[in-house]
Amino acid sequence: MLPDELQVAALRGLGRVVKPGGVIRMLEYVHPHGAVRRAIAKLWEPWIAWAYRAGFDRRTEAYITTAGLQLLESKFVIDDLVKLISVRAQNTE
Repeated sequence: MLPDELQVAALRGLGRVVKPGGVIRMLEYVHPHGAVRRAIAKLWEPWIAWAYRAGFDRRTEAYITTAGLQLLESKFVIDDLVKLISVRAQNTE
């Protein structure tokens, strides 16, 4: 898991290594909306952290513009639990 203070640098790094016009796709776990689902996610959190080095507390979308990336799409792919975020470096053609 990457601390919030390193998010922009990491996203900028992705923008530098993608080929011109290339799209970067990221999967992000997010806190679900319902109370029961939030409780289940809370139980899963240690396993998700161990297995995927991920957490439900990421806020990747908040850093995209600051990192010089353009948000192309953000959609849930597994209920309201896993989001697919597609971005492109703004300096590509």
